[in-house]
Amino acid sequence: MPSVSPSFNYYVVNGSYNSPIVEKDPDEFRKRCNVAKMNLGKTPLVFVESLNNWQYESQVEPAKSYGTTYLDIIKEQFKR
Repeated sequence: MPSVSPSFNYYVVNGSYNSPIVEKDPDEFRKRCNVAKMNLGKTPLVFVESLNNWQYESQVEPAKSYGTTYLDIIKEQFKR
């Protein structure tokens, strides 16, 4: 099952650079959603990883800094 995450920053919690940081960027998130869709198997299911995990900066719920951008992208990319 393909998975997609809007961003990831393990450094926020652990202060370690051993994990890659994926910055929040709407265009890059759209690209990752497209890659996930292209890799669907027989079951059309994509896992949105770390949904609303503020601890790792991977949240998609609305925020003052980006509004509903990431929820809108999920809706636009995976709406049938």
